[in-house]
Amino acid sequence: MDLSHRKTILRKINTGLYIVTGMSGTGPACAVISFLTQTSINPPLITMALRTDSRIYQAAKESRVLG
Repeated sequence: MDLSHRKTILRKINTGLYIVTGMSGTGPACAVISFLTQTSINPPLITMALRTDSRIYQAAKESRVLG
């Protein structure tokens, strides 16, 4: 993905609620996230708040992939 296209996509992150999904060893996990922000364009990074005692946190920690 070229940088200008990536910037356009990352700038479209609005405030609101986001549904985040992931997969852990115990199966699928999902959460509604209310804090999400762009952290960096290069590399493309976002930051979200997750409770460390949640299934979605465990899924992110195990698989390192969220959708």
